[in-house]
Amino acid sequence: MCGICGFWSASSLSEDDHSRAILERMVAALHHRGPDDRGYEIDARAGEGTVALGHARLSIIDLGGGKQPISNEDGSVVVVANGEIYNYAELTEGLRQRGHVFKTSSDCEAIVHLWEEEGEDCVQRLRGMFAFVLYDRKRGVLFGARDRFGQKPFFWTRDTNGFAFASEIKALLPLPWLRRELDAVALDQFLFYQFVPHPRTLFEGVHQLPPAHTILVDADGVKLSRYWSVAFRTENGAESESDAMDRVEASVRDAISSHLVADVPVGVFLSGGIDSSLAAVIAHQESGESFQSFSISFPGERQDESEFAKIASRAAKTEHREFAFRPGDLAEQLDGLARIFDQPLADPAALPLTHLSEAAASEVKVVFTGDGGDELFAGYEKYRKAATGGGPLAWLVRTFPRFLDASSLATCGADPFGFRKLRSRIAYRNLPIQECLYFKGFWEAWDRQDLYRDSFRARLGDRFQVVAEGEFDAKEWSSWNELDRMLATDQLGYLPGDLLPKTDFATMAHGLESRAPFLDHELAEVAGVLPPELKASSDETKVALRRIADKVLPKELTTRRKHGFAVPLSEWFRRDLKDWVRDRLLDDSRATEPYFHKEKIERVLDEHQSGRKNRASKIYTLLFFELWYRHYLS
Repeated sequence: MCGICGFWSASSLSEDDHSRAILERMVAALHHRGPDDRGYEIDARAGEGTVALGHARLSIIDLGGGKQPISNEDGSVVVVANGEIYNYAELTEGLRQRGHVFKTSSDCEAIVHLWEEEGEDCVQRLRGMFAFVLYDRKRGVLFGARDRFGQKPFFWTRDTNGFAFASEIKALLPLPWLRRELDAVALDQFLFYQFVPHPRTLFEGVHQLPPAHTILVDADGVKLSRYWSVAFRTENGAESESDAMDRVEASVRDAISSHLVADVPVGVFLSGGIDSSLAAVIAHQESGESFQSFSISFPGERQDESEFAKIASRAAKTEHREFAFRPGDLAEQLDGLARIFDQPLADPAALPLTHLSEAAASEVKVVFTGDGGDELFAGYEKYRKAATGGGPLAWLVRTFPRFLDASSLATCGADPFGFRKLRSRIAYRNLPIQECLYFKGFWEAWDRQDLYRDSFRARLGDRFQVVAEGEFDAKEWSSWNELDRMLATDQLGYLPGDLLPKTDFATMAHGLESRAPFLDHELAEVAGVLPPELKASSDETKVALRRIADKVLPKELTTRRKHGFAVPLSEWFRRDLKDWVRDRLLDDSRATEPYFHKEKIERVLDEHQSGRKNRASKIYTLLFFELWYRHYLS
């Protein structure tokens, strides 16, 4: 687990001392991701510019010898990588049998030798979470990849000055040619979704490499390619329900066991939910080891569910530690959060998660999480609606798809008679897929129409780009049932847009590696083809995973309904943060004047603070953008 960065510059930056200084500043910006070591590789060729690779290391495997960048035998291929390759031992043994010589016991060294053998197809062989870039001197190419679900971040930019990449945008900011300009369309997406969907970022010209994609850079330009996608069941198979359950349980156990590889202690984040609890219990069963576990509590708040984490700890026989989240100086904590996330992510659960990560990092370097269990195994309540075929007017939504299309409903525009709002609610309540495409709790189309200044609104397109748009083949999409369409959309939208960066940035801000065994791609392929009745029913979510959990977890955990990582934002904005929020968004705002109407923000604050309406989500998205803007664009 590390931070990576680098660039392929035009000849104007080819002087060694200049390139070295830029690269060192880029790596320094990633120190929190890799506090154990720093590494550099610079290749300057007359007339061809400079290739520079940088690495900030968090030592997890081969603590003494896994320094990066890592090269092959003759130094013609060199790689910097972030993440873990869980099947590296198997890959290394096979490559040795084919004559490759390894200099380290690092999991990432397998990548350079796989590239020699298989070229761009090397990524197909990797089981893990990763973002890497390698440079092939002989071919004159940079080749990079991001893991299948986007657990590890990968940002890139390109213009006439060159190409650059990094684990975090803040590591791209030292580039002399990078302009700090706001992407208006990305801001519009952020206010609607609370996150910025790939491939955009809030920085104009800086992109996210989508999950399960490779990127090839050579003299001809930049080429992106998808290398993997989850397959879903298109027809009833011959496999019995019993056989399907045996297969998925074996896959769950194999995935969790494979993720235990490490040369440092591994801990577990316990929420008291099924996913993290199951990961902890099976990790103990498969390894025979006792792990440390960590949970967060909210003393005195109704959202506190720490007792369930304690139940899970007893079942998994962990050495459990609970950390109380007492807001204290909330303003300072929120400001710190905006520094960590170098593009806004208005998921309030990031606040206690960052606090928990800081505490756990003093005890372990690796933690398991339950991320992905809901998106692979249908764990949200909205998935139950798909099992029932939707609401009573589902036929209307399907009959007039364009009239109730999520993209058109979300496009910024006026709604003087409330007709668009009515259409959106009909679609949302009757077609379950709308809950994956349309986020009604934040700034909807008519809200944004009133919020934006005319000059900013003119920069937007005439069509809103919803999450996962264009990701699926039309024939493939039409062959899936409604539930699988929802799962596919969340796996390419909400999961890599919100949940995974939240965990990655919160943990890596403190040099802590998080692992999500439920996002093992081999497990995902098994989960994808489960029959619908083993995913969700009208009565139950996450059917298959619950059956596995029933065997090893207490009933108090398996029978409780899904609960999110709740944070009492609404109360904070009416109580602890009332004056500070008003000051940041109105009296001392730096982002309001260029983009927003002050009167609209004031109306939203008044509605919330008076108790007439709950506007916490709207306020939080604006607040996070304001704080982020101060650090990165102001």
